[in-house]
Amino acid sequence: AGWRDAMATPRAGEVDLYVQQKGKRSPLVLVGALATAGVLVAGFAAFKKGNTVLSQRMMRARVLMQGATVALMIGTSGLIAGKEMLGRKDAAE
Repeated sequence: AGWRDAMATPRAGEVDLYVQQKGKRSPLVLVGALATAGVLVAGFAAFKKGNTVLSQRMMRARVLMQGATVALMIGTSGLIAGKEMLGRKDAAE
């Protein structure tokens, strides 16, 4: 019984947040990840064809897409956490 066992199983009365939030993911994050991958592949294709200007633009667009995806991840996790906090508060009253 090491620290891994203690981390893997919650104690009585504790809530396993991973299990609670497992199904609550934003489809927008998946769309952002796929869009990022699409821009990345298009940038590699342009580079392979020798179109360095388009390739550079695509890599810049990839960075923007990644930033938007991370912002969506942070925003949606905050919304989910906020809804759960409100739900717990309402249940306590």
